[in-house]
Amino acid sequence: GGGLSGAAASRDARSAIVRDLEDKSLKNKAIKPGNLSYGIIFFPGEAQSAKTLRLQLKDESNNETYTVMLKLS
Repeated sequence: GGGLSGAAASRDARSAIVRDLEDKSLKNKAIKPGNLSYGIIFFPGEAQSAKTLRLQLKDESNNETYTVMLKLS
């Protein structure tokens, strides 16, 4: 006994995956000039039908915002 049911094990696995993805998220993490950063950017569910993705980057040193358009199709 003592084992997790299939549903409980599935929820635990899903929670572990979500925590792992959140740890790798780039949300609110500054990237120093000249450095690269690797991570995951999350998009809302409606992004599945999007043909273009708009990504805005802010340079905190001069408060300029840059927009990058990424074609998805």
